[in-house]
Amino acid sequence: MATILVLIVTLSWLTPYFLSPVNFANIGVAVSVTAIMAFVATIVLVSGGLDLSLGSVVALSGIALGQATAAGFSGEIAILAALGVGLGCGLLNSALIIGVGINPFIVTIGTQFLFRGLAHAWSSGGGNAILVQDELISFLGNGRFLGLPMPIYIMLLVLLAVYVLMTFTRLGAHIYAIGGSESAASRSGVSVGRVRTIVYCTSSVSAAIAGVVLVGITGAGISVAGMGSELTVVAGVILGGTSLMGGRGTVGGTVLGVIMLGVLNNGLTLLGVPNYWQIIVQGLALLLAVLADELRRKARERR
Repeated sequence: MATILVLIVTLSWLTPYFLSPVNFANIGVAVSVTAIMAFVATIVLVSGGLDLSLGSVVALSGIALGQATAAGFSGEIAILAALGVGLGCGLLNSALIIGVGINPFIVTIGTQFLFRGLAHAWSSGGGNAILVQDELISFLGNGRFLGLPMPIYIMLLVLLAVYVLMTFTRLGAHIYAIGGSESAASRSGVSVGRVRTIVYCTSSVSAAIAGVVLVGITGAGISVAGMGSELTVVAGVILGGTSLMGGRGTVGGTVLGVIMLGVLNNGLTLLGVPNYWQIIVQGLALLLAVLADELRRKARERR
């Protein structure tokens, strides 16, 4: 929180446009796609897992949405198709990780390339954007309710759902237990395979939701959409205090991590900093997040 306040004060001093209500709304929309995935990624990391296929699922679900509308289906059916693609991606990840027993890092790196390749193939080789002009989908990306952009409402709904899940449900308790010690959780009667399957399917569905929102914002399904966003997601979650080793973390912390990255990127844009410096800053943020997590782990071990 202190870091965010320092950023806000500094950027307010450097540029007069930062503190405007319009800019805060812009920040909310800009972080919404990443935040939707990051809130659910908190669940994945707390369980001791990892999902690096998120950005590719964003693209593949967006292409599915575009193809469905191009085929004449309604916005509602197209959204269901996109979510179905996300669920299928999650089932494949969970089958390889849980059913076969492959390391989640290896699996989701592999499916990251697989899903991205499918998105390129499904969009005629990746060279064409699939325009989406459905009113419902456009409203989800660019509409407003009570003055606030719809992506912010969708982001807040996902945040609320994850908070309730992790705080008040038995499933949330099981997720923490598995992340703390999978063997101990199994001996206590927790169905580890079932819980992990739910976790990875939920992760991919969150990426599909993000894909729907992104298509609504841009007006098109694009096969390169979401490229690299999985690393920004992981950075935001770790900056929020969630451990890479599992068993510890809160979605409230992730909110702060995502806000910090969003404010930083927005400030750099307002200051006219070249895009490559923004990429460098994101890389440094990820490195600092991992370093902070390692320092926290060593501090706990010394106690």
